[in-house]
Amino acid sequence: MPFASASGGRAPAKPRDAVRVLLANEHEFMRSALRALLLHHGDLTVVGEWRGRGVLARAVGDRGADVVVMDHPVGTGRGTSDISAVAHAGTAVVVTSFERSRAFAQRLFDAGAIGYVLTDRADDELAMALRNAASGVRYLSPAVAGRPA
Repeated sequence: MPFASASGGRAPAKPRDAVRVLLANEHEFMRSALRALLLHHGDLTVVGEWRGRGVLARAVGDRGADVVVMDHPVGTGRGTSDISAVAHAGTAVVVTSFERSRAFAQRLFDAGAIGYVLTDRADDELAMALRNAASGVRYLSPAVAGRPA
């Protein structure tokens, strides 16, 4: 069944084997922007949103997501335990952040993330990172990968 876009038009029908994505971000604006971005990719479908209340791993299980996209605010430890819990439960995690440090990205990979996308590059990179994550392939934004550790 096709999804209606915010403009009232129809988005492409989602194939049965589409990657199921859960958006985990406490900011409504960011969830809406990510949802709109992913709407144009026929092989990716948003199955739910998590607003920062309750247990993220439970929300992922309830929605049957293949991949979780979550933000990780710079300078906080918040989120690392969520990454670990979701990854441990068998769901891939792609993190978005403005932090360009390879060491920072590595800490998130060590926690269980499989993808790391710079927030300001999500329009170009997020879909590829989600596809990679669903296939078990790590993704690191090229702008971070090219930086010294």
